[in-house]
Amino acid sequence: MSVTIKDIAKVCNVSHSTVSRVLNNKCARQTPRTEQIISTAKALGYKPNTLAQQLVKRSSNMVGLMIPDIANPHYSEITKCVEDAAACAGYRVFLCNTDWDVRKEQMYRDSLLESQVAGIIVMPVCDESHVMFRGLPVPVVLLGSRTLEPELSYVVMDNERAAHMAAEYFIGLGRRRLCYIARPVENYTSSDREKGFLAATREAGIAAKDVAITRSKGHALKGGYRATKQLIEQNKTPDAILAFNDFIALGAIQAVEEAGLTVGEDVAVMGFDDILFSSLPKINLTTITPSNEELGKAAILPILQQTRDDLPAKGQVKILQPHMVLRATCGENIARKRLSIQA
Repeated sequence: MSVTIKDIAKVCNVSHSTVSRVLNNKCARQTPRTEQIISTAKALGYKPNTLAQQLVKRSSNMVGLMIPDIANPHYSEITKCVEDAAACAGYRVFLCNTDWDVRKEQMYRDSLLESQVAGIIVMPVCDESHVMFRGLPVPVVLLGSRTLEPELSYVVMDNERAAHMAAEYFIGLGRRRLCYIARPVENYTSSDREKGFLAATREAGIAAKDVAITRSKGHALKGGYRATKQLIEQNKTPDAILAFNDFIALGAIQAVEEAGLTVGEDVAVMGFDDILFSSLPKINLTTITPSNEELGKAAILPILQQTRDDLPAKGQVKILQPHMVLRATCGENIARKRLSIQA
């Protein structure tokens, strides 16, 4: 049976309220009596009941994390990084899978508030769902999406710059028929990438007719496959494809190969997120990503500052820089050889 405050009070011949004040650092000064209580607690192996303390304080060391698709390795990898960062700060993570459903997002928001979490980190279902996180009694951090809600903090990669980098890279390899496959439902992240992508093509003088913007019918492989297959069937085959994420890019690769074309030679393909599958030897997908470790640390920071440092609720913005991971699907060696022959 675990040692209680009453056990320590009995040994020290003091009231249990006195022991409680000492162990909760509520005594104005250190005295021989307080030292005796502390040493007795250590000797008896006393461990505080953190759950009881949290109920009294109406707070917890639990952080809610809401992700849209637990089956997607991208979100699983980010979850691990958030969990690691939270653990280093003394917090635990309560994971909620919203399944791209706004109703589930609202349900989990209410459940987390009822559980008196210290804060909520959310990868939102859509831009419109941001409003449901206004005015909450705990700090909220949007992860992977910017927002127009001024009181909400957010951590996001510079998506406009990332897509601009991708288009510039394609153009530098001699690609001139470019395509961006957006996500099924437009959001700030996808529209920022489209904006950066189009800006780079205009700056390079690529004709508008040679730039295609199409939308995936899903977040996974089938969406990228169908979008690419449709372009090929319409005789609008691009020679470079930038996909909203790696899963959509993998679907695009399937459609390209099914059409008898060679990925990296006939069509360059690039995605976002650098999921685990992307580095497999038979895939070798070129991709753009921020540091997931940085994402995790940056997501926890506003919660720490508002709960531990008792700072007023105020939206904080953290924009991480993109990193391009070069692999085989852009056919860099083939494209550069072709450019040198043409020169």
